[in-house]
Amino acid sequence: MAFISEKTNKNAQKCQDCAFKQLKGKIDKNSVLHEEAEIAVDGLLRLSCNLCPNKEAFVKVYGVPPYEYFVKAGKS
Repeated sequence: MAFISEKTNKNAQKCQDCAFKQLKGKIDKNSVLHEEAEIAVDGLLRLSCNLCPNKEAFVKVYGVPPYEYFVKAGKS
């Protein structure tokens, strides 16, 4: 197992606290455009995770990219 520094750990934690990830849980389930809003937020989350400078640190700590980690966690 590779050594994970404190800095890498802090950068990975930034992905856990990401505002885009928290936006996904704020969608009103009774809204008329609920499905469309979920699709739009999923696209925004995927884009922000792919462009995030902390992505490599997250992969070092958790072993998978942030978007895949959060999608699998949300469906289970």
